[in-house]
Amino acid sequence: MAVLLAQGPRLAPWRAPGSEHRPRERSLAARATNRAETLRRLLAEPGLLVGPCCHDALSARLIERAAFPLAFLSGFTTSAARLAAPDAGMITLTEMLDAGLCVHEATRSLPVIGDGDDGHGNAVNVRRTVGSFARAGFAGVIIEDQVAPKSCGHVRRKQVLPRGEAVMKIRAAVDEREASGSGICIVARTDARRAESLEEALWRVAAFVDAGADVLFIDALDSVDEMRRFSLVNPGVPKMANMLEGGRTPLLTLDELADLDYKIVAYPLSLLGVSIRAMETALVGLKQGKIQPPAKLPSFEAIQEVVGFPEYFDMCDRYATDNAGSDTEADGGSAWSSKSSSVPGSRDPRNLQVEVSQDLDDIDTPQSRNGVSSPGVVEADAIISPDQVGPGGPQRQDAPAETTTSQQGAQGSELEVEVLQEADEMKLMKPKSIRVCIRKRETGEVEFETKIPPSLIAGVSSIVPTVADLEAMLTAALGRKWSPKEPVISIPSNGSQIEVWFE
Repeated sequence: MAVLLAQGPRLAPWRAPGSEHRPRERSLAARATNRAETLRRLLAEPGLLVGPCCHDALSARLIERAAFPLAFLSGFTTSAARLAAPDAGMITLTEMLDAGLCVHEATRSLPVIGDGDDGHGNAVNVRRTVGSFARAGFAGVIIEDQVAPKSCGHVRRKQVLPRGEAVMKIRAAVDEREASGSGICIVARTDARRAESLEEALWRVAAFVDAGADVLFIDALDSVDEMRRFSLVNPGVPKMANMLEGGRTPLLTLDELADLDYKIVAYPLSLLGVSIRAMETALVGLKQGKIQPPAKLPSFEAIQEVVGFPEYFDMCDRYATDNAGSDTEADGGSAWSSKSSSVPGSRDPRNLQVEVSQDLDDIDTPQSRNGVSSPGVVEADAIISPDQVGPGGPQRQDAPAETTTSQQGAQGSELEVEVLQEADEMKLMKPKSIRVCIRKRETGEVEFETKIPPSLIAGVSSIVPTVADLEAMLTAALGRKWSPKEPVISIPSNGSQIEVWFE
């Protein structure tokens, strides 16, 4: 309990203007406590909790989007994804905490149980590890009884600590949970089944309950009968099952696990395994210049949505200022103004459609020469041509000697001169990207859309296998003039319209 050493007049906390209209920011510790509270509530409710193992922020976000009640940040998967190293004590506490911070920043409220390994030292180190996991946002932490260097529970070369030291590590974890007030759930794990015997493992989990553990876990059980015997230890205390894909423990259905009275089931390798296989398959194709077919690829728009581009642009709009640049290209191109053009080499004039703003004082007109500061409109003779755009920015031709009365009466302090390039509409050059779009012919709805670099033009045939000689058609199109406003290929196919654009 916090103690007030001195109490003076209470002042209202400072709030940023407009903050009364939105919830106050909560500290990381507060958010971590809420996730721990959520996990404790789930443990108290009936039903089996299914938790896939994530290995980074993206996989954690996908788990939450799929509406799973919880997730694990596995040491095996995190070591594999972050270090390409085995789960053998290679990954450090700092690296696990950093991964956890990223996971919790990428998710809204998903309770995540982190792998604390052996506590990264003795019982005193365990307290620091548990406290660090709580501050990083974890709802729970797994502490095991292996001798360092530890390893995956389903591989060989396993040793466990003596009984007394193993129990003291769990007690230290519980003490930190109570002292910090975080409520982080302590998942007590033993690897004694592989290192010694089932009887020793059963004795240890019973002792872990006496030490204050919240959840019990025996890794690498060999049979359904062993799983049943474990479930009978201290009825009422939640038990965890580890359905390691390809491991020693039998893979049971969710109904079978519920019948055995397990409360949590983890799937350690499903996400990591399919990721490895999908990347290997894609790399084989890329060696031959082929990309994956639409059925195996999310659209570019879907990828943007998953990683948070819509929210990012919403925040950009919220904090935009009057002089902030705007995005003038729908596909992510950047706007350009006379301010940026003043930097040598800041824009390539060969691919330029420019709007230049200049103060009238910078324009050589009869009014400016006579000290008159009224605005006007530059005639067509003063439009800048592409060959006048040098490394220092656009260079102005002489303005006409006379301006009209309406020009002299125009209001404003800036003049915008539009620079158009003759070859902008119809280009004879290599495109920067090739966009493939498949639409429903009746509604125009986009069914699939992706972009590829021109170097992978051979892979277009794998995207649209229904169109024969597509690669040859595109190669021929590269030798003709093309417009970014029109598709270079548009072919009907099975109720859809297949379009290919050069950009």
